[in-house]
Amino acid sequence: MKKFLLFAVAALVAMVACESKTPDTPEVSGKMTVTSAKKLDFGYVGGAGEITFTIEGGKPGDVPTAVSSQPWVNNINVSDKVTFSVDANDVEESRMAMITLSYNEDEVQVTIVQAAAVKADVEHVAKTLNGDYYGTTYSPGHNYFVVLSENGTTGFSDMYVDIYYRLDLYSDVALTGDTITIPHGTYTFDPFSMGQAGTFGNQYSVRLQPMSDGNLTEEHFVDGTVTVTENHIDALLTLENGMVHHVTYDGSLELGWVEIPEPDYYSYLTEDYSFDHDLGVMRMTYYGDFYNTGGTNWTISAMECPEPINGDYFMFDIVTANTGTDFEDICGEYTCVATEDEAANGVFFAGGMDNRQMTFSWYRVVEDNYIVQTSGAPMVGGKIKIEKDGSNYVLTVDCVDDLGYKVQGRFSCSVLEFYDGLAQ
Repeated sequence: MKKFLLFAVAALVAMVACESKTPDTPEVSGKMTVTSAKKLDFGYVGGAGEITFTIEGGKPGDVPTAVSSQPWVNNINVSDKVTFSVDANDVEESRMAMITLSYNEDEVQVTIVQAAAVKADVEHVAKTLNGDYYGTTYSPGHNYFVVLSENGTTGFSDMYVDIYYRLDLYSDVALTGDTITIPHGTYTFDPFSMGQAGTFGNQYSVRLQPMSDGNLTEEHFVDGTVTVTENHIDALLTLENGMVHHVTYDGSLELGWVEIPEPDYYSYLTEDYSFDHDLGVMRMTYYGDFYNTGGTNWTISAMECPEPINGDYFMFDIVTANTGTDFEDICGEYTCVATEDEAANGVFFAGGMDNRQMTFSWYRVVEDNYIVQTSGAPMVGGKIKIEKDGSNYVLTVDCVDDLGYKVQGRFSCSVLEFYDGLAQ
């Protein structure tokens, strides 16, 4: 019995000994390579950054760890690339941090260098953002045209008494949907206006300051950065005179123009107006059967003198009852209709405005080829008549404007000019 027990104990010891072995060493399955630059530079305003990498021979879904050496480099996220944020530098000294990527036995450090804060000569807080999107029609990058100002503007070329910072930005982000929103990112100054993503071009970027006396200050940039983050724009701009402007804006990044409320009327008349002009000039432009009425569409302009144009100026958009192109073919009487939907032979179309542009039939006053913007009125009712009187053509006007004032008179034109609108 004793001998049997000793044998059993020996067998147990042997069994335990057979199950004991040295643990396996984990097998390294892949190699990491950082494919982006090992040194990344940021302006003092900071912004978003990324580091790209590849892993060869690893398992699906393998990614490295990423750790920052400084708290001002933060918001680190690792997926198919490493993304991070750099806080703004508020001191006038540059600074440096490291982001360390680790995978198995591989370790790579990426240096983050941030410029010192720049002391600006001018601090400007913009309160209004306007602008438009032009896509890649004129540039390789997606073009976002930005205007920062105090009160806003109604269009690309519209300026009032204000200060405008125009920034012609280019991004690799295309517009999606109907709402135009400036993409986040940092845009650096491009003196050659090449339209590359991540830049703002020299050609259309400018500081404009219209004055109440009619003078305009126009200053271009020679350097700068524009940083766009969530509901914030921070621009550091060096002007041609060496002054540095720091421009900030807080609010929606949606672009558009200030909408002008549609007025109840466009007339500048304050009473009935009558006239009688001899030795005028009539310009007639031919557009064929534009409205498919079987007649002919013409625009008729009557003016007191053409070189330069000065004085009363009338224009009417008419449809004749014939298809001829001789001067006599415009003769006849024409009744006002409100819209093109009422096109017919023997009518003229009422004047109006479309996106701040005059349409159809108007009376205006011109000085040295420029329309006096506070003059005249649209012709929205009544009749006109065109007759031949010897070698002259006479335009007789018996109309009303959109305030109900009468505009009546006679324009005798001894000089006739013909233009073919179909050939333009």
